[in-house]
Amino acid sequence: MSEVVFVVIVFAGLLHAVWNAAIKSSSSKIFTAIGVNSSAGIVSLLLVFFVPPLSFNAFPFIIASASLQIIYTLLTGKIYQVSELSHAYPIMRGGAPLIVTIVSLLFMQQILKTSEVTGIAVICCSVLMLTLSAGKAGSKGTLLSALNALIIAGYTIIDSMGIRHSDSALAYILWVFATTGLGVMASALLIRGESFARYYLAHWKLTFLGGVCTLSSYGLVLWAMTQAPVAIVSALRETSVFSGIAISILFLGEKPSRVRLLSATGIACGAIILKLV
Repeated sequence: MSEVVFVVIVFAGLLHAVWNAAIKSSSSKIFTAIGVNSSAGIVSLLLVFFVPPLSFNAFPFIIASASLQIIYTLLTGKIYQVSELSHAYPIMRGGAPLIVTIVSLLFMQQILKTSEVTGIAVICCSVLMLTLSAGKAGSKGTLLSALNALIIAGYTIIDSMGIRHSDSALAYILWVFATTGLGVMASALLIRGESFARYYLAHWKLTFLGGVCTLSSYGLVLWAMTQAPVAIVSALRETSVFSGIAISILFLGEKPSRVRLLSATGIACGAIILKLV
């Protein structure tokens, strides 16, 4: 993997951590998450008119990916109602790359070196380790988090194939976000209507900033999937957890636990392994 691709993925992880920190510090996590996706969709819809037209072959992938991402966003809100973030988030983010790796090896004919599989495993296990410091969680929260990990893996794999069927990577990225964002916004307006509208208008600056961050973050990840195996990109993206731990300690005033520091160290070691191979 080239230095440029590695830096791009790690930077994408940092952007992902930034907007997640914004959600964590907001008064309504679910409304902020939906607002961020909605803003990303609006920005993308405005930009699609300035990029090359998209091949029709890519639209089935866009529809499938957007459908899964809408479910993911809404399901995340439900998960945080029945489970603590510190328990659910590591399962979702650590489980997805493992699923992507297994699928890419078995069904996508991608060949990985032993050292690459080792690096991926170290990152995923380090993320999953965070569940050891989590509060109590019921079986329902755990099962829903595992389901969301499967959904994340699903749209990641779909997008890795879809962007390769597109004549323009940028056009594919913008159409995915436009379809997802507007779908999430429509769902929120149907379910929570006036409550969401009031919150979105009152916090539009925060959601717009988060929308730009998530658009840039996942857009860079999708571009990286055209340059490196999807399993490696998916795992390296989870360096966002390392960035998230650093942000929570440095800017949110959270106290570092031994488990969190050990997890951060493991993620860094896994990233180094993937960079050196």
